[in-house]
Amino acid sequence: MAEGSAQKARIAILISGRGSNMIALADAVRGGSIPNAEVW
Repeated sequence: MAEGSAQKARIAILISGRGSNMIALADAVRGGSIPNAEVW
């Protein structure tokens, strides 16, 4: 990893019900509200 670059956090989500919490987390990551994170 290059100096000065941040490693992205991996967020595990256990889905139950409608998945609305998963969608909210994915939207927050994509919108930049949760920095240095990725959803895949």
